[in-house]
Parts: sequence; structure tokens; C-alpha cells
Amino acid sequence: MNGDTIQLNINNDEPLTLTLKADDDVGLTEASLRRMLIVDDEEILVQMIAKIFRNVYDVRTATSGAEALGIIEQGFVPELIIADQRMPGMSGAEFLGKSRAVAPMATRIIITGYTDVNDVIASINQGHVYRFITKPWIAEELKEAVRLGFEHYDLITRNTELNSALSRLAQINQEQKDIMSIIAHDLRNPISSVRMIAEALFTTVSAEQREQFYQLIIHSSEHALTLIADLLHIESLERGGHDMVIAPVNLEPIIDNFVNQYTVAANAKSIKLEWEHQDALNALVEEKAFVQILDNLLSNAVKYSFHHSTIRVVSQGLERFAEAALAHSGIDPAEARHWVGIAIADAGQGFTEEDKKRVFEKFAKLSAQPTGGESSTGLGLSIVKRYVDAINGKIWLQSEVGQGSTFYLAFAKSV
Repeated sequence: MNGDTIQLNINNDEPLTLTLKADDDVGLTEASLRRMLIVDDEEILVQMIAKIFRNVYDVRTATSGAEALGIIEQGFVPELIIADQRMPGMSGAEFLGKSRAVAPMATRIIITGYTDVNDVIASINQGHVYRFITKPWIAEELKEAVRLGFEHYDLITRNTELNSALSRLAQINQEQKDIMSIIAHDLRNPISSVRMIAEALFTTVSAEQREQFYQLIIHSSEHALTLIADLLHIESLERGGHDMVIAPVNLEPIIDNFVNQYTVAANAKSIKLEWEHQDALNALVEEKAFVQILDNLLSNAVKYSFHHSTIRVVSQGLERFAEAALAHSGIDPAEARHWVGIAIADAGQGFTEEDKKRVFEKFAKLSAQPTGGESSTGLGLSIVKRYVDAINGKIWLQSEVGQGSTFYLAFAKSV
């Protein structure tokens, strides 16, 4: 075929005349790793087009749309696709349309040997075609189309990356505004309260009033310290400042300690705090991370539960939980026996469907409110989620408005 002129009659179209050289220099910029997929039901045409570009690009070929989709699904994601329009079974437009699901960024070029306007429109609508090449095609025209196609791919990719960066910057900007709002309001209020109370203590007050003032100072300072600690936790997690050392840990004494600790706060609201546990609770976690997770979840359970209610903590092998409880875990029920499960069920207001979408976001303003006038930073659950992810655990939520909420945790069992 080197230096030969070939004339073909394809699909009753006009004769196609090509002149090719075996080592034809395509004259394109160095791009040896660029990926290109050629699809045509005529094997000889596929090979002729591939011959032009094979020395420059990573070229794959297929003789049907189904075969081409299989190539992509097996891991070859092309930057540029050339497809013939008229193919049996699946037209070029149909193939290009389907390829968008598996290679959304690829530049698409379609070759057509006839001028049926409906097919042209279909190609544009279904396949998001970048350019048409008509038969008989000319090698130089095809090379130029491919060169421009890769430039188009680079432009789209850069634009996508830029949009992603801009979106991230907008998110960071909003988070900075949220932090400033917290500093201006949530943090200023307790500090102002401490100052006013301290000034009042310089006046003549009774011993009973002085005791009340001391309690208010403690409450306000604890709120400020909690807020600062939450902000520092988030900042540390996001910059990777917390090195996680995952190891076998017996969770039972940790849970026991926190249940006892929060029983005092629960009693102040006439809330019963019950802990049911079965099985060995040995799991692969980072102990400090697990402490933060449990602390936040139990604190929230007490904070959001109604007075004279009951909070239940259940810890056991995950396989003991009901199927409905595991439905949103992402864990295969057959693998549940390899996990330790913990459920913390409160008796609060529950979450709306909109709440559930944002429950683990930073600074999320959710509909539920603390039932005893406690403060909330909107950071606790986002901290929990980041810690759970960092130690390869799972967390999910079941909740209905007015029926309370149950947070589920799962961690891999240690041997």
C-alpha cells in the first residue's frame, strides 16, 4: 500500500480515492500518549486511517459501535474519536451519543459519505460532534481535523479544570465568610457575656447571684472553647495535620466512659441514656479519632433530644442489625460479619429530606434546634464524617421528622 493510490466503492457512495505512504509524516506536535479511537464497519478504512496516525498517537480501532464502547469500558478512554456515520446496528451518531457516558470529554469527529440532513442533525444532537469530514476524505484534511480536535480537547479540559478551580475558590470564599460570621457572632457572644458578668462581679451582689454568675462564666467559656476546638479540628483535618495510625482497639471501655460521662448531661434534661452491647468490640480504628466521633455524636444526641426521653446506644457485630438499618451502609450484607456496628438513636426532632442532603456539610444550618438552649456550631457532624472517612469507617443516618434520628457507625473488626 506504500505510495499506492486506492479507489473504493463504499455503501454505493462516490468512489473514494486515497494515496498513502507507510511512514507518512503527519507533521503534528509531539503527542505520543494522546489517545485516539477510530470506528468504521469497513475494516480496510479503519486500518488506512489508523495507518496515518499510529506512529504519533495511541490508536485503537473498532468495526462497530458496540465494539468501540467495549474498548472504552475496558479502560481505554479516548481524547478523540473518529466514527463513520453509516454503520449497521448502531449509527455513528448513536455510538457517539452513547460514548458520552463513558468518555464525556472526548472530541468527536464523524465521517459521512452522504448529505442527509436528518443524520447530520442527529449527529449534532446525539453525539455532540465537533466536526464533519465528508467522503471521499483527503489525508491532509483529516490530519488537520485531528490536530484541531486535540487542541479542542485541551481547551475543553483546561476550561473544565478552571471551572472546577473557580468553584473550589467560591466554596473556600464562602467558608471564610462562614468562619468570619462565627467569629463575629457565635464567638463574640460568649466572650461578651464573660466580660459583662466579670464587670458585674465588681458590684455588690449577693452570694446566690455570684454563684449564678460563676456558672454563666463557665457555660460561656465552654461554648467559646468548643467552637475554637471545632474550627481547629476542621482546619487540621483538611490540611492533613492529623496523622492516623489505625490499629486494633477495644471500643468497649471508650463507649462505657462516654456513656457515663454524658449520663450527667442527660439527667439534667431528665433523659435516660441506655447502652446495649453484645459481642467483642475490637475494631481497626485510630483511637483519638474514634473518641472524637463518639464524643460529637453523643453530645448531639443529648443536645437535640427532648426532655423526659430516652437515648439508646447499641454496639454489636454489624450482622446483628436489621436489614433496614444496613440498607444505606454501602456494605454487602454477606460481609457484615466482618464489621463492628454502633447505633446512637436520639429522641429529637429528626431530619427533613433537605437536612439529610447536607447533614455532613460544614456550617450546615439544619432545621433541628437544641432542646435545652444549647449552642451549635454546625461543625460537629462534618468533623465526625471526616474522622470516619479517615479511619476507613462508615457512617449513615436514618431519620424521620418528629421521630428522632439514628446515626450508624461501622468499623472493620480486628482479628
